[in-house]
Amino acid sequence: MFQPPPLPRKYEACLRDLGSAKAEVRASAASDIVRHARMDEAKREEAIALLEKALSDDSPKVRSSVAIALADLKAKTGVPALLSRVDDEDPHVRQMAITALGEIGDPKAAPRLRRALGDDRPEVRYQAVIAYARVAEEPDEIGRALAVATRDDDMNVRYISLRIAEEKGVTDARVVDRA
Repeated sequence: MFQPPPLPRKYEACLRDLGSAKAEVRASAASDIVRHARMDEAKREEAIALLEKALSDDSPKVRSSVAIALADLKAKTGVPALLSRVDDEDPHVRQMAITALGEIGDPKAAPRLRRALGDDRPEVRYQAVIAYARVAEEPDEIGRALAVATRDDDMNVRYISLRIAEEKGVTDARVVDRA
């Protein structure tokens, strides 16, 4: 039997569901609140404050969803909370926090993202390459970071570093030689 998709969650329901006992409900509420926050500045500020708190949720799924919601809102005030999640015990949460920091684009995140370039997990280093190139302000720093990333053990990290170098027009000789 055909079942229609559920109706979109209203703002008040998002607020309620951010406190649900079920992690899946909290995660979906974090995603849904973005739509409402984009339409109203007062709701945006309230939503960002609630999302920042939700970055401390027990569930990695919720923390990941919240990081992406903050990125979707370009929430610069969420940068400090996201920076704390770059060290999360869950690698997926680390990835999403790094992705969010890159999307937000605040240069204050550059030092922490530079350290993330050396994370043990290749998927985290991959996201760190992308994010660092978006937030670092000095072209020489970006070139140096990409030069190191072109020698990474993981071929995907090497690949994305070369793609970013091409996109940014990096002329660092070490990167060009690796290309």
